[in-house]
Amino acid sequence: MYWSKNKLKFVLLLFFASNILISSKQLLANSKDIAPPSKKKIALIIGNADYKGARLRNPIQDAKSIEDQLRDVGFEVKRLENSSLREMSEETREFGKKLRQVDVALYYYSGHGIQHNNTNWLLPVEADIRREQDIEFEAFNLNRLLVEMEGGTKNRVNIVIVDACRTPPTFRSFRNITNGLATPSTQPKGTIIAFSTAPGTVAHDGTGINSPYVAELIKYIKTPGMKIEDMFKQVRKGVVERTSKMSHPQVPWENSSLVGDFYFVEKKAANEDRTRWVEIRNSKDKRDFESFIREFPDSVYKEDAISSINELDREQINNQSSDDYYDISFRSFLGVYNVIDMKIGENLGAGLFHVLWNYEDEDTKVQENGYSIGLILSSWLDTFKQFKDNCYSCDGPSFGANFGTGRVDFGTLKGSKVETGVTVLGLGIFYHWMWPNRLSIVLGGTNVLRNFSILNESYVTDETENVKTHINRRIKSRSDFLPVILFGYSF
Repeated sequence: MYWSKNKLKFVLLLFFASNILISSKQLLANSKDIAPPSKKKIALIIGNADYKGARLRNPIQDAKSIEDQLRDVGFEVKRLENSSLREMSEETREFGKKLRQVDVALYYYSGHGIQHNNTNWLLPVEADIRREQDIEFEAFNLNRLLVEMEGGTKNRVNIVIVDACRTPPTFRSFRNITNGLATPSTQPKGTIIAFSTAPGTVAHDGTGINSPYVAELIKYIKTPGMKIEDMFKQVRKGVVERTSKMSHPQVPWENSSLVGDFYFVEKKAANEDRTRWVEIRNSKDKRDFESFIREFPDSVYKEDAISSINELDREQINNQSSDDYYDISFRSFLGVYNVIDMKIGENLGAGLFHVLWNYEDEDTKVQENGYSIGLILSSWLDTFKQFKDNCYSCDGPSFGANFGTGRVDFGTLKGSKVETGVTVLGLGIFYHWMWPNRLSIVLGGTNVLRNFSILNESYVTDETENVKTHINRRIKSRSDFLPVILFGYSF
């Protein structure tokens, strides 16, 4: 066979081009192994709370907390608050369109939800349901979301989280309404469905800023290297502990058709904890250290992070003004007073005083009850310079000291209790009026330093952290200015 020069050049060129193409594909494949492309992740979050006659405390803050966590791990988030049926339907439809082009789709709902004829319905805030037949027209069918999650991106991960197992009181008379939610009849491949409590049971609305379920969930979302199934397992354990003292402990539930592993945060590379620690070790924001502990639970710097949190807490307590934690409410500082004539123009006063603690904090509902009893001593020069052997009618200012002891108990509605002893020391300025019949009255003010010592303390397991922090701050040594009213008899 005879090959012309042009044909030979063409064959050689084709041969080299093929090798270059193959090499390029191998290089591309290797580069993917080195730096895989980031996954596209979207989330739709709905928090409904302002129901007429059945308002919920936590859903709005729960939705915000979940949004913050998801944005931190790379999700594009759409959040709705107190939404109508039309808003829920339209946003779910848009969510369904977008998820067909992404790798991870997450749907979170917090609010009222009901189970009717084995179907789960999520309630918009303006739902007007007077008969059972109204439910299909006024509520959102959860199956519509699950149908939207079918098809689209290959190997997509679908996550559905529903904290909506609170049955409104007005529906309990309906014959086909059942407590809690039902096991979903539809579940697309690659989907994990999580309920805040088991099907057929009721979830609790939280006493803190988050529901028990979300309070645990946000602890673990950003934990590196934790599979989603393990995350929900930890959440379940925490919720059970938080609600163990309630009449019906809450046990979260999941059902999964996932075919692979999913992590909200991939496991961090070696020494990344050291790099992060160097960045935050001088921070004055304790959230940096809390985030570090969640991201690197096994780091050698974990104890240092805990120490930094404790140090910042102590600084905050020490810098906190007494007005913030020792607003006096109504507390008496009353007593009896006696005047002893010392010599011409000088007098010494002595008396017992009583301080009553009776106070309830508006936010945490922590109640204080207690008392202290002590001695007040004062001395002054009579202002009228009456030169005689006694000075029962001498009026004038005086300077004095007071000291005493007592007991104060701090309690909560759930049953937490801290018993403390209290020592009171102070200095004051007074003005003394005396009458010829030897009756007298002393008015003035004193600055008192209260030093608490813990005698006994116990907390219920599900007590919120802000309650514990509040009590801890209240029992620190504090200085206050208190008014004084004393009644006396001179001899």
